[in-house]
Amino acid sequence: MFKGIPIIMLAVWAGYSLYCSFRLLPALVCAGILLCLAGDFFLLKPDRFFLHGLGAFLTGHIAYFSAFITAGHRFSFLSLIIIFPCALFFLLFLKQMNLEGKKKFLPAIAVYFCVVVCMTVVAVSYDLQSGSLSWFSLGASVFCFSDAVLAWTLFVRRTVFLDGAVIASYYFAQAVIVIAASMKG
Repeated sequence: MFKGIPIIMLAVWAGYSLYCSFRLLPALVCAGILLCLAGDFFLLKPDRFFLHGLGAFLTGHIAYFSAFITAGHRFSFLSLIIIFPCALFFLLFLKQMNLEGKKKFLPAIAVYFCVVVCMTVVAVSYDLQSGSLSWFSLGASVFCFSDAVLAWTLFVRRTVFLDGAVIASYYFAQAVIVIAASMKG
């Protein structure tokens, strides 16, 4: 339950940035962080609300994807290189995944995976076109990592070490995306 407190603080920061600039980029980031906050609360009871939480995070990532697109610049095909390690991880994940009682989630997980990877590709593409790696790439990449580790702990094998890595990378990714939006907005 306490997981939401830092995210609420980041949402207030993003909201303040939106209030100060009245621009689309901070508005989309604010929407993304609030949708992720909703996902956090749904996942307090994952047995009942897993798909609700996944859906909230999915729409949050779509908001981030849209924010990165509105930040400007054209698409860089070099950013597509990110797809390869992500696809390799997903194939390994599928091979190791414990499907007992969870097979019904596989289509939703696959869609979610595609959206997170697309969000990361767009963030990296933005940075490649702007000539430097910025906070957007870092935030999106760490979010992708966090979600990959979370999927592993939920569907393959849970360890205390991985739980700590998920929460630390999740907070870091959210903070970095908000910082980037407040600097651009």
